[in-house]
Amino acid sequence: MLIATIQTAMTDRYSLETPIDAKSKRQIASAVRFYSRYNPYVVLWEFTTTLNVNAYDLPAGATIIVDVLWPADEALTVVNVGAIRESLLRRPVRYDLVSERVIEEIKADSFYSAFLGNWRRQNAQVILIPTPGVTGQDVQLWYGKDHATNEAGLGYDTIPDEDLDIIADLAVVEILVQKQIEVATEPDYREGLGSLTKHYVPGNVAATINNLRRGVRGKYG
Repeated sequence: MLIATIQTAMTDRYSLETPIDAKSKRQIASAVRFYSRYNPYVVLWEFTTTLNVNAYDLPAGATIIVDVLWPADEALTVVNVGAIRESLLRRPVRYDLVSERVIEEIKADSFYSAFLGNWRRQNAQVILIPTPGVTGQDVQLWYGKDHATNEAGLGYDTIPDEDLDIIADLAVVEILVQKQIEVATEPDYREGLGSLTKHYVPGNVAATINNLRRGVRGKYG
């Protein structure tokens, strides 16, 4: 997704001011960070265990751990843990009743899960549970990180083009956040026989911001 395309979409949505290139790029970057909370760029990181070590530093930029697969049973040290998941997904249909198949899959999943270790996140580390009893066990960890611009700095290759409207809406949010602060700091005033107040303006802006964020929340939230 090209930055220039996002800037054009921003102008189509908010035409009250002429966008400044450097400022709009910062607004887009902030929008992408918000977008990444709901649809991060997922990366697979593979590493091996060390005897009696259960804490491992996460890669730089990791914002969330999506999943961790590793064989806690020493007898499975040479097993590709990813194959355990694939075996569940590729099992052929052998049952007439859906309920019977579901029951069998739950039983099989419990069987395989018994051989897999658990994990939890602690600050910038992943903690394997139980503590590995051998060195060299394969661990597969999927983590999410913020989407970043490509090497040329012209766009975000990891964001699908179909999400252009979502990114543009979130970029306009960054404009409105600034406007909301500006209006909130202006004093109310009265004019003529009627009264004119700006109390309602920040509330309307807040409602608009919430509406613009519904796209990403509705698709990925």
